[in-house]
Amino acid sequence: MRIWEVLIFNVRPGREGSFFEAAKLYRSMVEGAKVTFPWATYEVMSGMPGPVFLVFVPHKTLAEIDPAMGPMAAIEKAMNQETMKKFGELAEGYSTVESRIFAVSPEMSYPRPEWVTQDPAFWGRKPTKAAAGTAP
Repeated sequence: MRIWEVLIFNVRPGREGSFFEAAKLYRSMVEGAKVTFPWATYEVMSGMPGPVFLVFVPHKTLAEIDPAMGPMAAIEKAMNQETMKKFGELAEGYSTVESRIFAVSPEMSYPRPEWVTQDPAFWGRKPTKAAAGTAP
């Protein structure tokens, strides 16, 4: 995976149930769309005003995030008016929802040797002279 989408759900205190219900509803939509769309969800235990849930979604390319293409398009098709209404009601339990996109940079990474062996074209990239700079 080269791209990571991180969704940050700040849930109103006492409304954690709306997050859990929305997660179940979304999972049923993904299953109904018959697509492979993995994600991992974590609850922040300290360091942020809570309750906060982080959802990590791996992607091979940025195009996978586009709602008009790939798995996202199939999931959108699986959504109907009733589902949209239910998501709207459940969203009232969130104070904010943020999305962040991160890209893996081989130039800034220290991958394990077996990773480099599995994909030398990606991990074997060398920084350009402009990026490397001239400082010792």
